Amino acid sequence: MMNPPQPPCPGGFLYTVQAGDTLFGLARRFGLSLATLLAANPDLDPAQNPGVDPNRLAIGQQVCIPSPRVCPGTVYTIAAGDTIFALANRFNTTVEAILAANPGIDPNRLQIGQEICIPVPAPPCPGFTYTVAAGDTVFSLARRFATSVEAILAANPGLIPERLAIGQRICIPTGVRTAGLT
Repeated sequence: MMNPPQPPCPGGFLYTVQAGDTLFGLARRFGLSLATLLAANPDLDPAQNPGVDPNRLAIGQQVCIPSPRVCPGTVYTIAAGDTIFALANRFNTTVEAILAANPGIDPNRLQIGQEICIPVPAPPCPGFTYTVAAGDTVFSLARRFATSVEAILAANPGLIPERLAIGQRICIPTGVRTAGLT
C-alpha cells in the first residue's frame, strides 16, 4: 500500500494540525507572519481560494511551516505605490540586491502588506554614482571612465552586467589603474 504524496514544503517542514490550531496561532507559534504562512500554503488562503476558512483547519491536515528567513537588513512591509526600484533608491541599495534577498518575489506584483527583505546598503562608493542611460554596458562605462569591468563589478555587489536598466544607479570606482585603455 502506497502512502499519499506529501504536499511540497521546500525549505520548511510539514506540521500536522491538532485540535484548536488556527493559522494565526501557528504563525505566532513558529515566529512567522500570517502572510508568510499563507504564501507557503496558498490552498488555505481565502484571497486565492474563495470559500476557504483559514480558521477552520481539519485535525490531521498538513500545513507547510516555512523556515523563518534570515534577512540581512530590514524587513519592510509594502505600502501603496511601492516599487522595487523606488525602494532600492529609498534604502540606498540596488534592485538586484533586493531581488536576491527575496527569492521568488514577483517585482511586478507587490501586494500591500507583503513583507520583503531590504538588504543592508552597499558599502560607500569609492568613486561616484552614475545613472545608467540607454545603450550603456559595463564595458562601455569602464572605457568611458578609465576603469575596469572588474572594478565596476567589485564596487557593485550583485550587479548583473546583462541586466543594466535605464535609470539604475551604479558605482563607478575612480583611481583604478587600467591596462590597455587609452
